[in-house]
Amino acid sequence: MTDSTQRRIELKLTKPVVRANGQRVTALDFVEHWSQQLKTHPMQGLSLFRNVQGVQSYVDGKDPLVKGFIAFNEQTVRIRLEKPDPQIFKRLNSPKLIPGSLQLGPYHFADVKENSVKIRHNKNNILEPPVFLQEWDIQLGGDSDIMHSFSLGMYGAVVIRSQSDLETARTQYGDKALHKLSSDRYFLSCIIDNPQIRRIIRSKVNGADLLQHSVKAEGEEIYSETVSNENAKKPDPIVAVAAIQLLTPVRIAYRIDDPVSKIIAEKLSEDFNAQGLQTELKGGAASEYERTLLRKEYDCAIGWVPQTVLNNITEQLHMATTWFSDETNSQARINDYREIPLFSLDNYLLLRDDVKISNGRETKITGIWTEGN
Repeated sequence: MTDSTQRRIELKLTKPVVRANGQRVTALDFVEHWSQQLKTHPMQGLSLFRNVQGVQSYVDGKDPLVKGFIAFNEQTVRIRLEKPDPQIFKRLNSPKLIPGSLQLGPYHFADVKENSVKIRHNKNNILEPPVFLQEWDIQLGGDSDIMHSFSLGMYGAVVIRSQSDLETARTQYGDKALHKLSSDRYFLSCIIDNPQIRRIIRSKVNGADLLQHSVKAEGEEIYSETVSNENAKKPDPIVAVAAIQLLTPVRIAYRIDDPVSKIIAEKLSEDFNAQGLQTELKGGAASEYERTLLRKEYDCAIGWVPQTVLNNITEQLHMATTWFSDETNSQARINDYREIPLFSLDNYLLLRDDVKISNGRETKITGIWTEGN
């Protein structure tokens, strides 16, 4: 990657690159896959290609091509910017720059169905990290009792985070069977213009209560203003006035393929309605949710990012573009009640004792269960 001028970046393939299916990859393939990424995941694409010439017009459906994506030759892609962007290299320093659809990573999707995917090791992988598994099947939800299914040997591993599942896992299989995968930080993005209404919404949101009594998962509160149960149950006249000022219900956007996002949205809606603030739930899968954010067809949105956002500038830039109109100062967002932190959530992998993940080349997991996408 080279910076030729303040408004142009060149990315060069320094050696022949081959996809998992054996086809050679050219600069034009990158342009086509980036364009497709912007169509299917517009906010993810915008967070990566912010300030690229014509990218906004493309995601808005006004232009058929992204003017700033140029396949100069088979090995070189040029990216032209609308204006100088001192953060462009930090934005592009992300695995998202190489879409999964290009099949260039250590693994690739061999078969994709509605509720399951088969993933295989990519022998043509250009990144060359250690490969621990040759193949595995992932079941995306659709099982009402995963712990029972796991005990019957239906899955080699399950991704869990609920308190009840974690307690069962520790009791029946011990701590050694549990491996912490990651932590996610959940928050509420509020774009309502009226700062008084944003403040009121903030005062009615309790991250600790959501985590303990609704989500019922392992994690910790990020920030909260405590509201007593007694006061929470009483209709607040200030909220009633704010609701009248809004004229329309508060639209809460969430991801239907993330159970935690859905639980938060439904609980907030219930609490707000009980306090005289009418709501409208707008659930959608990844692409639909991102288009709701793009068109600003919401008032509050449930969002989450990996815990690494705390010290990863690339993740911080992507978060700011996706939910906060490019405002990168998190404290300013919180002080303005545009960002309402909720809680962090821990994800664990429960591994069957006969499944060994090592640096061997023959390991195979016949099934992994995980909720949602």
